Amino acid sequence: MTNTIFETERLLLKPFSMLSKEEKQIVGDSWANPFNARYNAMRDPYGSVEELCKLSQPTFKNLTEYYDYMYFRVAFSKETSEIIGTCRFGQYHKCTDNSTWDFGFNVLLKHWFKGYGVEILSCIGDIAKACGVKTIRGGADMENFGSYKAMVKNGYEYVGYDEDGDYEYLLDLSKPTKSKAEIEQIWQAHLERTKQDLGAIKFINLQFINSQIVEMVKRIQSGEDENALVEKYLNHLNAIEEFKMT
Repeated sequence: MTNTIFETERLLLKPFSMLSKEEKQIVGDSWANPFNARYNAMRDPYGSVEELCKLSQPTFKNLTEYYDYMYFRVAFSKETSEIIGTCRFGQYHKCTDNSTWDFGFNVLLKHWFKGYGVEILSCIGDIAKACGVKTIRGGADMENFGSYKAMVKNGYEYVGYDEDGDYEYLLDLSKPTKSKAEIEQIWQAHLERTKQDLGAIKFINLQFINSQIVEMVKRIQSGEDENALVEKYLNHLNAIEEFKMT
């Protein structure tokens, strides 16, 4: 699986080692973007890209570093050859064997709300199943609605809280695919749980923040300058106490 290119309906997931200099810059810029970094902050996004380009497979060298267990891929559009996002997947670092995987994904801001996160996560599920993996676990900041929505749409179910106090979701790969009605029920339960945990006022403010982000992304997708809009909306949303930047 070292240099394998994985394919979905709209995407090709290629190893980082295949990136050109310009493509490395695009990925680094994405990771440095404050809206992408909101829940995935990195000390040195550009340096991280360079390091990942040197890795062809998990190292398994440091049992406390979960990145040592991961494969990394960059998602390209099959239609336009544009970079859509990035992802990682592999053995969960708290698991002593390959029975449980963990994952992460990031979509470039201008490609948000097009279902790419759901598609990438679905591909990871297919890869895991082909590798004999039994379950995939996922967790994210409690306020990260996008990540949880992608999980729920892929059949993940809530199992409790992780060590960081965030929600933990699990996908049992032996179970049949969930219906749209079941997915909607799980999602509504997730929203209600989040509202209870965060409090009604913060939950409402977060919904407003997310509506503003949707507005910003739509303007970017319509051709307006991304950097200018990011600065404008960032200043606007930072005025709201509940807006979280990590």
